[in-house]
Amino acid sequence: WMDQRLMALRKEDSQELSVSLHVPEVDFSGNNLEAKGIRILMTVLEKHAVHAQVIRLDENLVDDDSLRDIARYLTSFEVAPAHEISLTKNKCSVRGVGWLLAMLALHPAFPIWH
Repeated sequence: WMDQRLMALRKEDSQELSVSLHVPEVDFSGNNLEAKGIRILMTVLEKHAVHAQVIRLDENLVDDDSLRDIARYLTSFEVAPAHEISLTKNKCSVRGVGWLLAMLALHPAFPIWH
């Protein structure tokens, strides 16, 4: 449904898929999203070039595999697609978070300085 809604929104605004869609917040907190759901969500956000100030994925079932999909989305653009990502109360390990931070550190869009 989200993919269809974003397509409709782009048609209303006459936006091409190559143009980023900027939103203040993407909040999928408390939805029990597992790896498959996170993979789908990140794929849709990447497909529609969604850039958000904040992405909230708190209180889900985000694990280390999910962090790989999150990293793929966050590093798929020349500029950072999110200024903040919130992952509290999930199932990712310290090793997984360390891996995510390492991937972000290697990308030229990060860190973001204002």
